[in-house]
Amino acid sequence: HPTAELQIVGPLSVAPRAFFVGDSDDEPVRALDTFYRRDYWQALQEGVPSDLRERVVFVGKTSHADLPRRYQEADVCVVPSVCHEAFGVPCLEAMATQLPVVATRSGGVVEVVEDGETGLLVERGDPVGLAEAIERLLVDERLGRSLGFAGRRRVLAQFAWERIVERWLAAYRDALTAEPCARPVG
Repeated sequence: HPTAELQIVGPLSVAPRAFFVGDSDDEPVRALDTFYRRDYWQALQEGVPSDLRERVVFVGKTSHADLPRRYQEADVCVVPSVCHEAFGVPCLEAMATQLPVVATRSGGVVEVVEDGETGLLVERGDPVGLAEAIERLLVDERLGRSLGFAGRRRVLAQFAWERIVERWLAAYRDALTAEPCARPVG
């Protein structure tokens, strides 16, 4: 896509090495160790082939107030997490604005994005699969719109504050009315 532009949005710093890499046995996570030996953003920038540098923009940290505009201006939100995400907030944010999502199957992301329904999921550490999924959405605008609409419906149905409060209240009611657990004798 000769007119496509990649915008990398996020803080210029990274979480402490121990937070992500630590003593992990997970090979894709261990591979992140190379970023901790040098400046993270510099390493990313140096990884961009020279013929693509004018089409890759390193935005840096963006205010929460500016995120909806960035999502609305984009064609696809890509969340290529290597580590196991706790939840996948960027996916929800994008889905809330009807932006189709391509993300890796990592941690809580699979609870947010329904593969083929509200976005496309690929395996962690699969750059070819990631590129193919992005390409698919750039070529098939109808699919992108369909995933975007379904994503927004899912956010409103499952993740809006009203739904979260309803589920918490139901859980508290269930806990208050549940029979006490029997204790083992002995």
